[in-house]
Formats: sequence, C-alpha cells, structure tokens
Amino acid sequence: FVLRVFLGKMADETLLAIRMAVARGGARLPEMAVRLALGARPVHLAGQVLGESGVLARAGGAAGCGLLAGALPMIVRNLPPTLLPRAHEVAVSLPVVGFTAAVSVLTGLCFGALPAWRLAQTDVNEVLKQGGGRSGGFAGGRRLDSARKVTQCERGGQE
Repeated sequence: FVLRVFLGKMADETLLAIRMAVARGGARLPEMAVRLALGARPVHLAGQVLGESGVLARAGGAAGCGLLAGALPMIVRNLPPTLLPRAHEVAVSLPVVGFTAAVSVLTGLCFGALPAWRLAQTDVNEVLKQGGGRSGGFAGGRRLDSARKVTQCERGGQE
C-alpha cells in the first residue's frame, strides 16, 4: 500500500513538473518570437532553451546528492536495528552519484526539448500579432492537468 501511494505521489509530482516546464516555455514564447523576428536563428534559441534546462536539472541533481549525503547518516542512525540489519553499510556510492547525474542530464534534455520543439513549430507572426498576451498554455496542458487529477483521485486525494 505504501509503495502504491509513493508511486502515485511521484507520478503526480512528475506531471506537475512537466506542466510547469510547458508553462515556462509558453511564457517565453513572445520573447523568443521577438528574437526570431530580429534575426536570431532558431537553432541558437533552441540551444539556449536546452542549455538553461540542462543547467537547472544538473543543479537539482547536485542538490539532491548533497542532501542525500548530509541526511543519510542521520537516517541510518535512527533506523530500528530490526528493520535493516546491516544499516551501517549503507552509504552513497559512485554508481549512485553517476546514476543521479545521468538522470539529471536526461531530465534536462527532456524538459528543454518540449519548449524547443514548440518554438520550432511557432508561427512568429501569430505570436507577435497577439502582443504577448498568451497565458503560456496549450491544448496539451489540459491533458496534463487531467492526468494529474487522475493520479490524485487514484490516491484518494492524499497529499
């Protein structure tokens, strides 16, 4: 039961993070349209979006590893001995840090690719005609909201 609740919460948080990335990319669309109209190359703008997402993802991975390294001794010290008999052997290892780095890079690429792809599909004239009055949403955002609500209902609204 606990594992199902945990997995449901993880799915919920993942959908929320995707929704936030989509909104961030949509909010910057007018800025990017102006830069395209002034002569910026789409490849450079896509590279900038991917680079920013990569930096944020790597910073998050590094912060997570730092929190783990700081909190792990305290967690292990407070575990009941019957729960994990060899708790004193638990430590942060190089493969764990490497896996975290790989997931961070992959996350940065995934969350940067969606705004970059949307930028490539954007009609600059339409965005400029709207005058930057976009809310940052798009049709896929409603589907993400619906999926997030489903995960919350599945867990019974537990937070």
